[in-house]
Amino acid sequence: MSIGALSMLWVHGLAGLQNPAASEPAAATAPAASSAQSATATSHELFGRLGWYTYAPDSGQTPMIERAIDNGVAHMFPLVRGIARDRLKGTNRLPRILLLVITPDSVGTQLDANKPMILSRTGATVQWDDGMGDVCRARETVVADTLIQLCAADRGSSVARYVLEDSGEVLRRVVHITSPHLSGPVDYVTLYRRCATQAGLESQAERPHQTQVVAEKAPERNGSDLLDLDP
Repeated sequence: MSIGALSMLWVHGLAGLQNPAASEPAAATAPAASSAQSATATSHELFGRLGWYTYAPDSGQTPMIERAIDNGVAHMFPLVRGIARDRLKGTNRLPRILLLVITPDSVGTQLDANKPMILSRTGATVQWDDGMGDVCRARETVVADTLIQLCAADRGSSVARYVLEDSGEVLRRVVHITSPHLSGPVDYVTLYRRCATQAGLESQAERPHQTQVVAEKAPERNGSDLLDLDP
C-alpha cells in the first residue's frame, strides 16, 4: 500500500492486511473457464512487468485514515492517547506519490521521499531499518496480483498489501497495524491511480543508492520470525 517500519512509540504505520478474496465458483462452461484462466494469467504477469511505476492517490482519503487512527487509540490512557495519535498520523500520512519498483529478483515500494522498502522475492526475513532509526523484521511476498509487505517488532507489527487492479492502472493499499499498546488495530484502505507521466522516475534513477535491495539472511527460527505472523 505508501507502500514502512515500526515507530519509536510502538508501531510504524506502513502496513496493511486484508483477507484473501473468496474463491470464485467453478466455471459452468469451457469458454468461461478459459476466460478465468486468462484473467489469472494476467494477474500473475502484473508483478512480472519490470520497471518503476508512479501512482498518485485519489483525493479526500486523509479523513478516513484519521478515523482509523482514532479508533485504534480510542481507549488508551488519556495522557498517552494524544502522543500515540500524533505519531500514527505522522507515519500514516497519505503520500503524494507512491512508487512501485519491480526487478527480476526484487520488488518493493517507496512513499514520497521516504526510504524505499525493496526486498528479495524469495521471502527471506531481514532486519530492515527505515532510515530514521526504527528497525523491524521484514519480508515481502508476491501472490498473484498482490505484493505483501510484513514488518514486525516486539512492540507492534504491520502488514501492507498492494493490490494491482485494472491491468495495473489502479493500486489498492490495504493497511493493518497492531500493537499490544493500542486499544485496537488500525485498518484502512487507500486507492492510487497510475500517473500518465513518467515525471519523477528520472530523478529516482539519479539516486540508485535509495533503491538497493536489502541483503538477505536466513529466516529466524526463534519464535519471533515473521513467518509466525497471521496475515
